[in-house]
Amino acid sequence: MIQVGILGAKGYASGEALRWLLGHPEVEIACLMARVDAPTPVAEFFPALRGVGDLVIEPVDLKLLA
Repeated sequence: MIQVGILGAKGYASGEALRWLLGHPEVEIACLMARVDAPTPVAEFFPALRGVGDLVIEPVDLKLLA
């Protein structure tokens, strides 16, 4: 299983990449980060992804990216 993280996860291109990655059988979404004040459900930015799980976009934490 390949773990994937997306930085800037609330942008249009990230939404499209996320949609593709969710359909891939060998990909696991490890983290989603963007400029948000608090953890925010993905469906708030991408209504088409409502119901695909409990994916949440977290505030950016650069220490986790190192």
